[in-house]
Amino acid sequence: MRIVSVRVVWIVSLIFSVTVSQSAPQASLKDIDTAIESLTEEIAGLPGVQKPLQFDAFGYHSGYLPALDKLPEKPRWTIDIVYDHYARLSELILVPAIERQYGRLGSYGFPKRFRISTVSPEGDVSAVCEWLDEDCPDPGRVPLIIKVPDPFNYALRMEVFRGSMEAGKEFFALDELFGVVGEEIYMAQEVYISSRLESLPYWGEDFLTDHKTSLGLPVGRGQQGGGDFSIVFDSPQEDEKVIEIDLGENRRLGWIVFFPAMPPEDVLIPGYGFPGSIKIEIIEELDGGRVKKSAFLKEEWKGGNPGNNVVRLPGFSRNARWVRIIASDLPVHNGKQTFALGEIIIHKNFNAFPVTGIRLEGFPEEAESQAGLMIDQKSNGRPVMFFLDWVRKITRREVLEHKLASMEQLKKETLQSREKARKITAASIGAAIVISALLVAAVALIHRRKGINNLRRRITRDLHDDVGSSLGSISLSAEQIGHLTDDPELKSELGELSLMAREACVSLREVVWVIDQESIRLPDLLQKLAERAERVLSHVTLNVSLPAACPDLFVSLTAKRHLIMFFKEVIHNCARHAQARNVWIMVNIADDELKLEIKDDGTGFDPNRKNQGWGLNSLKDRAAELGGKMQLKSEPGKGTEITLYLSLTSLSKESNRGYKTSN
Repeated sequence: MRIVSVRVVWIVSLIFSVTVSQSAPQASLKDIDTAIESLTEEIAGLPGVQKPLQFDAFGYHSGYLPALDKLPEKPRWTIDIVYDHYARLSELILVPAIERQYGRLGSYGFPKRFRISTVSPEGDVSAVCEWLDEDCPDPGRVPLIIKVPDPFNYALRMEVFRGSMEAGKEFFALDELFGVVGEEIYMAQEVYISSRLESLPYWGEDFLTDHKTSLGLPVGRGQQGGGDFSIVFDSPQEDEKVIEIDLGENRRLGWIVFFPAMPPEDVLIPGYGFPGSIKIEIIEELDGGRVKKSAFLKEEWKGGNPGNNVVRLPGFSRNARWVRIIASDLPVHNGKQTFALGEIIIHKNFNAFPVTGIRLEGFPEEAESQAGLMIDQKSNGRPVMFFLDWVRKITRREVLEHKLASMEQLKKETLQSREKARKITAASIGAAIVISALLVAAVALIHRRKGINNLRRRITRDLHDDVGSSLGSISLSAEQIGHLTDDPELKSELGELSLMAREACVSLREVVWVIDQESIRLPDLLQKLAERAERVLSHVTLNVSLPAACPDLFVSLTAKRHLIMFFKEVIHNCARHAQARNVWIMVNIADDELKLEIKDDGTGFDPNRKNQGWGLNSLKDRAAELGGKMQLKSEPGKGTEITLYLSLTSLSKESNRGYKTSN
């Protein structure tokens, strides 16, 4: 009785400690929910990058260099950016290039190890920031903003020591490089680059500072209503089109900014209807209502279609009340000339000037009723923003989205921890009940053990028949639906669903088989592996070769588990990644050694390149824990061959260690 009392006291103490630990995270969970709500609310009010509509001028692409194992002492690529001598740089903005080759929208070729320095008029070089001891975090699609602490320099230098890897070679790429002076985007005067890859019209040195990016238009969140100004001319137009804007009084002009119109829904043309040439005529009002003779600004737009980017023309602080925008070289769509603009903003120092009137010349009469769409502070119905303010906010949004993802993961882990604590509590109570029952009815439990085992097997078989049938139906239905759709993304997802259902069904069969067996023998285990391959690899030609005289060897539970999981991972890779037509599975036993060889004629891959989805490290770990070794041979376009060597002795040996590998 004393022993029983001690055990009961121990169980009560355990339940009490678990209950206390379970209640502890409740306050932090409330704080997490508050943080998630706050982050979600702030993100909802920030703009984001848009779907890229830039079909050319992707940016700058360096030349390729052989990959190095160690970081070199000298930079592999150098870019010098020189601005006007009176410019005082406060920030440098690096816009990542986009990977367009495979349709992905992540960053492409962003440098990993690099240094940014200022170069003074005297030639002194001073580092502003550097990523040399660790890789620079991948910014994704949003720009990387680098502060320049000493705004008394007009030149910057970027030194890249390690770029991205592609087919065993290094390179790096950037969409755009912006300098910031005060609160304005500033145009570079000279750019000196040590190495380049010219592939026009996509990659070129000039595209690094052409102010064309894949970020989209600087507009705010939400659909505010309204549209863009758009005219289709029925007959050819030779005369210039004039948009005259009345500012109400003389203003010192900073910038005249033009937002391209969004194309119609059935047209995928960035910069739709944007005139190929724009020049600015200004008129100043004199005392007494007299008008000064008009003058033209020296900067003109002759860049053709700007894509999905704003066009900025400097006003040089000229005084003017009327700004006449003279457009020509109209684009042709479907055989007809078009003219379209989303918005016109005239501003200085982030202060947009109010417009008191707008007048059109050379347009049809019905166009007058739409003229207000060019000065309504909206583009495609969304509020327009100053570019630098927009860049900072989309960057802020990216930071907040990462924080939100972290908080949501923390919430998930906290809930899992609470659920685990609840289960431990329930298990502890259950353990107390079981122990009490064991003390009272130990003899009865022994007599009933045989019946319980039979019931367990019957329940397992019923579970196999019911769930296995449902999984088979899911796999068959997914395949049938996949044959009916032409959507490649849906077809791929249905293929994944079918594969997952087949794998789950096979795993369920293996569980039932293991439960039914008093002991696992090697011939039966090899036959089960072959059956798994036949069921999972349903769309390839499978060739299986098993040894005719396989020793009737006992296989330990640990070895059985690792061997099944090793085989499952390889077959899974064949089904999901290899795109093979034929798969060969060969098992040979000789000199007390088992050799398992799995080959396919699929796409193959470079074993020296990281393959996130192939689980190669897990395969190596399992082979090591089995006391064997694994060999991998693969080459892009020439299939994959994986061979596992195991001693027969290790298959029967029961490990006294816990599992190191996952699953």
